[in-house]
Amino acid sequence: MTHAVAGRSTNALGSEHRGDIDGLRAVAVAVVVGFHAGIPGLAAGFIGVDVFFVISGFLITGLLLREQEGSGRIDLGRFWARRARRLIPALTVMILVTLVASLWMLSALRWRAAAVDSLWSSLYVSNISFALGTRGYFVESAAPSPFLHTWSLAVEEQFYIVWPLAVSLMLWAAARLRRALRSVLSIAVPALVVLSLALSALLSFRGSRWAYFSLPTRWWEIGFGVVAAMLVARWRPGRVLVTVLSAAGVVMLVGSMFSISSTTPYPGVAALVPTLGTAALLVAGAGSKAIVHRGLALSPVQSIGRLSYGW
Repeated sequence: MTHAVAGRSTNALGSEHRGDIDGLRAVAVAVVVGFHAGIPGLAAGFIGVDVFFVISGFLITGLLLREQEGSGRIDLGRFWARRARRLIPALTVMILVTLVASLWMLSALRWRAAAVDSLWSSLYVSNISFALGTRGYFVESAAPSPFLHTWSLAVEEQFYIVWPLAVSLMLWAAARLRRALRSVLSIAVPALVVLSLALSALLSFRGSRWAYFSLPTRWWEIGFGVVAAMLVARWRPGRVLVTVLSAAGVVMLVGSMFSISSTTPYPGVAALVPTLGTAALLVAGAGSKAIVHRGLALSPVQSIGRLSYGW
């Protein structure tokens, strides 16, 4: 049984679906697609990926916390099976169609490279391949791979593997220390965020491809979503704070579109702007709905957001 109120629904297990998050996905995928299509004004559309990372940390951590509180454990097999059912069909279709299209659109000299990239993509490690290679979004001298966009999916999938394992380990440690899981998370997560951000800033400053493509240098963005999920699990912002956070989130997301460019060392500290903006909107959306959240929760916008992975 479900019931819906102001763009959100709650099922019998107490897990909450928020339409504004689907709407935020829609905005993120729109700017990413616009960036790839070269639409004027969306030269910084790659920040949409940062939005997706924060959302993933928020949703997955919320799911794990609810499962742990409901059953006292985390079923890793069931978690990974759900992720596989959602990700693998669309990824398989995309890889097969892109391989066929590559035979027609690319020169014969690039067919082997495309086939190798498709293999890396199917294993969710294409980000490592691109970090090791010379092809990237901002390397004008190199022909981009038709599978280049799969790097972000690889980062997320690696997060889906590592984070539930880490939470399970922390759950075990919490039981041995006779402490609540949230207490352990409240220490571990901020520490990981700080370390990841420092590494990201250092490698971005040096121009390393690993800064852009690797999970360790992107973890802090996901970590902001984790922190947001931990926060709203115990607390809801009041109306005034919702208004402030919503306004700040919109300003930071829109501002990042104009303040970040392909010459900005990225992600590094520059990615703090869209990342914090997304986290602010996620926290604000847990309280009373501001006008921005009601707009994001409109049915047409949600529909686009639900198709974001396929896009």
